[in-house]
Amino acid sequence: MAKAINWLKIKNDYINSKPKISYRKLASKYKVAESSVKQKAKAENWVKLRNEKQTKIAAKIDQETTIAIVEQEVDRVKRINDAADRLLEKIEEATKQLNNHIVRNKKKTKTIEYSKIRSDKPATEIVEEIEETEFVKGDVDRAGLKMVVSALKELKDITDSSKDVDKDNSVNITLNWKRE
Repeated sequence: MAKAINWLKIKNDYINSKPKISYRKLASKYKVAESSVKQKAKAENWVKLRNEKQTKIAAKIDQETTIAIVEQEVDRVKRINDAADRLLEKIEEATKQLNNHIVRNKKKTKTIEYSKIRSDKPATEIVEEIEETEFVKGDVDRAGLKMVVSALKELKDITDSSKDVDKDNSVNITLNWKRE
C-alpha cells in the first residue's frame, strides 16, 4: 500500500520556505514525483499564495518598522520638550536675577615684624585677605536681558519646529538647530 502524501505539509513548505524552494527540491524532499507537485501547485495556485504571503509579511515588517520609527521620534520630541522645560525654568530663574549685581569687597592687610637683631630683615610677615561678597539691587543688566531674550527665541524655535503638523494630522519632525 502506498504511503499517503501530506500535500498540506508540502504546500506550506513551498509557501513559507526561506529561501524559496523549487518544485524539484520539494519532490525530492518528500519523495513525490516532480510532475505531481507541479500539477498540485498549478491546480491550487501555490505561486500566487506564496506571493500573497510574502506581500503580507513585507507589509507587516513595514508596519512594525514604521511603529518603531514613530515611537523613536515621539521619544525624541518628548526629550526635546523636557529639555525645553528645564531650560525655561533656568531662564525664569535668570530673569529674576537680572537686577541683582554681585559686589565683591576685598581687604588685604600686611603686617611685618622686624627682628631686633637685624632691623633690615623681617622676622615675620603676615598677610591677611578678607573678601566679602554681597548682592545688591540695581539697574537691569541689559546684556543679561539680551541673552535671556535670545534664549527664549531659540527655545520657541526648537519647540515650534518639533511640533510641525501637516494637513494629514501626521507629525513631521524637523529641527532647525542654530549653530553659532
